Amino acid sequence: MSIKIEKDERVDITKGTGITSVTVGLGWSPADPNTPPDKKIDVDLLIALQDSTGKCPTDYDVIYFGMERTNNKLMHKSGSVTHSGDNRDGAGDGDDESALIDLTKIPANIEKMTFVVYIYRAKKKNQKFGGIKDAYARVINTADNSEMLKYDLTEDHSADTAVVVAEMYRNKGEWKFVALDKGMKDTDIEQILSMFGVSF
Repeated sequence: MSIKIEKDERVDITKGTGITSVTVGLGWSPADPNTPPDKKIDVDLLIALQDSTGKCPTDYDVIYFGMERTNNKLMHKSGSVTHSGDNRDGAGDGDDESALIDLTKIPANIEKMTFVVYIYRAKKKNQKFGGIKDAYARVINTADNSEMLKYDLTEDHSADTAVVVAEMYRNKGEWKFVALDKGMKDTDIEQILSMFGVSF
């Protein structure tokens, strides 16, 4: 049974569940479905794998559509996190972008994963989150595709260009999920990467 959670609420993912793999899905819709194709907002998902310092140990510990990879550009080198790919307009039902996470493959030095959504070239295109609606995050048990929990982003992000949606973090050998919903204004991809110590 799926649980609806609120901002700052923490939920056990692995403790007592036997779960080893989850999908974190994020969805949204255009605020105006009649927006011309060249004016639609392109929202992207970024996943940052961090160590105990709160930073990514290497520049390759952040997964987002712009990262170049030699084999699968949307997969972490450990095989633990795989990005679903770029959805440029949020059209259609279901999750728009997601991350498949194999918790058994996450490197031992990684203490948490942060999920950020941001508007592609927001400053250049003068776009903000006021242009989308019905944004949410959810966690799915990959084994049976059942929804474990869902979080509706309820904060007013109309003036923001990026949102730190949630984190998954280690706690006494288990993994927990916490909904954050922290908006950021006038933030582009370079600034987000810098937050996590990445220099691309």
